[in-house]
Amino acid sequence: MAVQVPFAHGVFDTFPLSPLQWAVCLATGSTVLLAEHAWRTGRARLGHKD
Repeated sequence: MAVQVPFAHGVFDTFPLSPLQWAVCLATGSTVLLAEHAWRTGRARLGHKD
């Protein structure tokens, strides 16, 4: 919120992120979720039980 809300820019000395910067943030943040999903899918296909 501090990055996108205009009135917070002066308080936190920030500026809005570009769409590319948001894409990098989302891609970086989702790597753990995607890796966990791939791990569980791979184990399920090999017949392992959690």
